[in-house]
Amino acid sequence: MPIIRSRGCWRRLRLLCYASAFYAMVYFSINIVTMERSIEAHERYRSGKMKETESEIFLVPDELIPIAVSLNITMLICSSLGFVACVILVIGVYKDIKYMLLPWIIAMGLEILGEVINFVFLFYLRIVNFNSKTSYLFTLEFFFTSLNIYAMLCVISQFQEYLEGRGTAAFDYSDRVSHQHCC
Repeated sequence: MPIIRSRGCWRRLRLLCYASAFYAMVYFSINIVTMERSIEAHERYRSGKMKETESEIFLVPDELIPIAVSLNITMLICSSLGFVACVILVIGVYKDIKYMLLPWIIAMGLEILGEVINFVFLFYLRIVNFNSKTSYLFTLEFFFTSLNIYAMLCVISQFQEYLEGRGTAAFDYSDRVSHQHCC
């Protein structure tokens, strides 16, 4: 049985999968650009070409910057893989090939894991001085992580539908026709 059952205007899990894929494409694209800029800013800061950091590295003390850069590189790799997985997801849902959903599920799982590790790194270790800027970043981080989890649950549910022999375009069409005749 699928985790999420589609209802309302998003009645079809297939539509939720397309929405999840396109949302994730935008999310991964923004993440790729952000991580590249952050890594590049760190390199300029480290080489002495600038006096202050201009990226989110301002959140951590100087001795922990290498760890933060390593996390950013990891997130860059996960986001790049995630973007490619989004294309595979769209093709998989369009052609009803259930196993083409798995790369996206894995990539989004890695992205969520990376975000949680980053959150724990910054929050739990208490290396962040809370102010309005950091509070805003943590709120944004929590929102997008929650949205990513929901998108992943939608795609997992579609995969479960495929495993049970439902959720294909033909099944959706026959289900829609049967509902029109019964009402």
